[in-house]
Amino acid sequence: RGAILLEKLDFGYYLSKFAVGPQARGEGIGMELWDVMLETTSQIAWRSRASNGINRWYATRADGQQKIRDASGGDWVVFWKGIALEAIPLAIQYCQNRPDDFETVH
Repeated sequence: RGAILLEKLDFGYYLSKFAVGPQARGEGIGMELWDVMLETTSQIAWRSRASNGINRWYATRADGQQKIRDASGGDWVVFWKGIALEAIPLAIQYCQNRPDDFETVH
């Protein structure tokens, strides 16, 4: 019904995937997953496509955010929570240089 995938990095954790199945949306599953994740770590960064409708939800849970463009020209928003001030540039750089998780096959 939902899943979170975290990757351990130098600045804390990178939230690679945050997903709630369509049948579970509106039931609070996302918030439950979020709370469990924060029990695991208090230092987390993630990115979301600039056009993603969940960005408003992310923004209310993040300590900060930065719009970026990756090497292939994709527009993203990097979010962070609990990241040390001096590590925020490292988290942003990681998100900017990270390749897409999925590849479009023609």
